[in-house]
Amino acid sequence: PLAGLAARSQAEARPLEAAPRAIISFAETLTPAAAGVIGRAFRAPIANYYSCWEVPQIAQSCPDVPHVLHVNAERVIVRVVRADGKDAAPGESGRVVVTDLANLVMPFINYATGDQAVAGEPCSCGRGLPTLARIEGRASEVIRTPDGREISGVALGQFLAFVAGIIPYVREYQAVQAALDAVSLRVVPTPRFDDAFRVTLERELGRFLGPDMTVTVEPVTEILLEPSGKRLIIKPLAPPTAALAGR
Repeated sequence: PLAGLAARSQAEARPLEAAPRAIISFAETLTPAAAGVIGRAFRAPIANYYSCWEVPQIAQSCPDVPHVLHVNAERVIVRVVRADGKDAAPGESGRVVVTDLANLVMPFINYATGDQAVAGEPCSCGRGLPTLARIEGRASEVIRTPDGREISGVALGQFLAFVAGIIPYVREYQAVQAALDAVSLRVVPTPRFDDAFRVTLERELGRFLGPDMTVTVEPVTEILLEPSGKRLIIKPLAPPTAALAGR
């Protein structure tokens, strides 16, 4: 929603009279594309805050190296765990597993939050806290391809924004994987969207997902979201789970 508001304010040439001191992003994965739009529109640094209902205040972005998330090690132990159960090395993706050091009523020990993240290296800022390189979204929010790859919502968003170049043509998008070999990309188009771009987008997304995946682009007037506002990748054949929204 912040990125949508920022993009519209820029498109309508309605800049803020005064810039805020900072913007705090939470509850939804902050993609590089969204961060860029928000930063340009509001002319303010963005603090990315990572938390969950069960274990709050897990991590936040470094003031000096904004793409790095510092773990609040005084209140939580965070592990990024690979599929084989071993801790991920820096740069590897895995499940987020946390131990809450502050909850004296209901302990959470090695609790899998359902999130996916990338393990980080020591931050160059020198603070010494454990780090996460990035949050990739919910474990359920991936497109699984017939060749065994998993495409996270963040990876999909980076491809659509920086490779396919959808920002001038699409206001909102949502991927629907109804079968292992079929993905439909719902898009709310801008006035610049036309059939030629739809064909190009289908071709490029098909290359990205692989030759065994059937890809269709479906222009719609509106994308209905869950009450939480988070639906980026949905799978009608899977059990309902929380997901992320992309704009």
